[in-house]
Amino acid sequence: MFRLTETFYRSWTPRAYAVLRIASGLLVMERGTSKLFEIPYQGPAVKLTALTGVIGLAEAFAGLALALGFASRPAAALLAIGMGVSYWRGHADASPWPLVNGGELPVLFFFVFLYLCIGGPGPWSMDNRRGPSPKPQGKR
Repeated sequence: MFRLTETFYRSWTPRAYAVLRIASGLLVMERGTSKLFEIPYQGPAVKLTALTGVIGLAEAFAGLALALGFASRPAAALLAIGMGVSYWRGHADASPWPLVNGGELPVLFFFVFLYLCIGGPGPWSMDNRRGPSPKPQGKR
């Protein structure tokens, strides 16, 4: 029984990781498109010159890249930084507790994107279809 469970977890863990990457990328992309293009509508679009517009651009395009698994580590790093900025600039001044200041989602996304940045693209990604990265040339 234990071997069956271990085999199951070992074979499905990479797939679950890929689903986490894809779902997180699509969810944050939706946040960006609502800020930039009003799709889905949550209010008027923001100006691209404002910090919210810059974060909206990052969310839309880095979220898409992360969902596709294209440049996954840089996209996840950019999104983690954006979520950190979002939390500290928009939520933390109201209260130190994310539940009270409404910052649970940026905090959760921050740690998910940090995990994805460290873990890399995983299976079902464009990064893996490109092949291994070229090895750096050492000094002779």
